[in-house]
Amino acid sequence: HGITEEIIEREAAVARSVGLNTIIVDDGWQVPAGTWVHNGENLPKERYSKDFAAHIKRVQDAGTKYILWYPVTPVSDNIQNFKDYDGKLLYRRLWGPYVWDPRFADRRKFFHDRITTAIRDWKVDGLKLDFIDSWSPDYDQVTIPKLQGLAGRDIEDLMPAVEKAMTTAREIISQYRPDAVIEFRQCYMGPTMLKCCTQVRVQDCPGSLAEMRIGIANLRLTSGANAVHSDPIQWAKDASTTSVAESIIASIFGIGQYSVRLTESTSEQLKVLKHYVSFIREHSNTLYHGDFQVQGLSTDASVLVGETASERIIGAYKKDFVTDCGKPDRRIILLNCTGVKNLVVRFGAETKGKVYDVDGTYLNDISLSAGLSEIVLPRGGYLLTDR
Repeated sequence: HGITEEIIEREAAVARSVGLNTIIVDDGWQVPAGTWVHNGENLPKERYSKDFAAHIKRVQDAGTKYILWYPVTPVSDNIQNFKDYDGKLLYRRLWGPYVWDPRFADRRKFFHDRITTAIRDWKVDGLKLDFIDSWSPDYDQVTIPKLQGLAGRDIEDLMPAVEKAMTTAREIISQYRPDAVIEFRQCYMGPTMLKCCTQVRVQDCPGSLAEMRIGIANLRLTSGANAVHSDPIQWAKDASTTSVAESIIASIFGIGQYSVRLTESTSEQLKVLKHYVSFIREHSNTLYHGDFQVQGLSTDASVLVGETASERIIGAYKKDFVTDCGKPDRRIILLNCTGVKNLVVRFGAETKGKVYDVDGTYLNDISLSAGLSEIVLPRGGYLLTDR
């Protein structure tokens, strides 16, 4: 809310200083955020940016990729071209806007023309395409009566029309930017939709670390080669460094998305963020491309594991749960997001390691026995074995 190009450019500069090189601009660039007034035009408002393409270029030239949130389906009845939607709407959502019918070729073309403008003319690095699930026939809404025959439509059934709209959208985006990011939400992820995007984002779960890791676990197990993106990670202005670290660890097996005013964060918070961003980059192969395992899926994904031939990274998320660290036949990193400092662990053989605090500060050496043992690990910190 109240975001302007000047704010975005300042935030991007701080983000780069802690190692983050991509920014996603959410709702508010095209309408006052959350109002749904004039939705469907999807053009930048002057109060946000007087020269949108120039603003995007400044951000990119400084070293930050620019991804734009785009509301695919909502249409407000006060936009200038609303008459073009006459007879081509599915229903009106309870929170205001209508949903356009993708079975009409001219409405699909309007959508495709708008994303062409974004990717070709504004030169964004990717699009977060939202509200695609509004096309679901299962919404509990008051629906527009069914049309008789084709009635001007070129596709009779809704779901093939949705597939046509989104596969064409991906083709257009890839034509101008083969490496573009195309993000969908978890709630409209499926075999067909996975062909139309490059990454899937966890469904909204503000403030819930448990829902975050469960969402990431579920998507990692079902999204194939598509990247998995966290829901926005947030913390309060006065949040402790422990809280910051635990928020990051909760989402560490997905690509983190930070929705925090970094310009208003404390130096201590930024130090933790910078450390873990560096940690994630160093271990990204294991975290994102290694063998991914879930322990205790029936108990809220209590432990998540990423493993390669050279290292095993374990995220421990529930207290009073035995974290099986396996044999110390490779480097083991144990991240503590349990909310307590005393953990019960199981190692397959004796080994030794080092304990680190939330900002990567070395704390102490530790000897680890075979079998079950209780260890002390700072909340938001981690253990790294010597091997």
